[in-house]
Amino acid sequence: MNHRNIPLGYALSGGNIIINEAEADTVREIAEQYLSGKSLKAIAELLTAKHIEYMSGKTDWNRSRIKRIVEDKRYIGDGGYLPILTEQEYAAMQSIKAKKNTQKDVNYSEGIFTLNTPVVCPNCGETVYVSEDDLDAGEAICPSCKVAFEVALEDPEDDEAAENDGPVQYEVTCPACGATSVVDEEALLDGDPVCPSCGKPLDFEVTEE
Repeated sequence: MNHRNIPLGYALSGGNIIINEAEADTVREIAEQYLSGKSLKAIAELLTAKHIEYMSGKTDWNRSRIKRIVEDKRYIGDGGYLPILTEQEYAAMQSIKAKKNTQKDVNYSEGIFTLNTPVVCPNCGETVYVSEDDLDAGEAICPSCKVAFEVALEDPEDDEAAENDGPVQYEVTCPACGATSVVDEEALLDGDPVCPSCGKPLDFEVTEE
């Protein structure tokens, strides 16, 4: 499982947090697009289309992931991080976000707006309660060690579908009589299948591509 120890835009070097310029450019692009009026969803779609990674091998951006970057004060120097954005840019983004927020009076601690799903942090082993936003973003941040790690709900229908799948079968032509028959993989592995027409062994080999 992949996880980040520090925010996008930074890297560790000799025990020190430094700016990762390639990732920092992505943070700056997010800020620029947001300040120009683009929605979180539009920015996520743009970065996904450009195949920009937010984690090694991960390019499926979503609005919650963009929202976290827009709100993260570490990008202006909080917590000992070097600033990537200016305080003016950050303040302007928060102003835009406040104007767009039409659900200020909604209580997100109740009902369907909170999904308190306990998971175990892969880094420190602490229990983390994952919110619906975390699941939407595909990652959660452990409050104990500050590591971001991937989260996802398993779909029980996937397991059910797998259980309902029939056995793997192979269509085989008998080399002796030319008749075609269907052989289950289990029969192939457990014994020597024979042709149902002539009774001769079906001598064949299954190879992986």
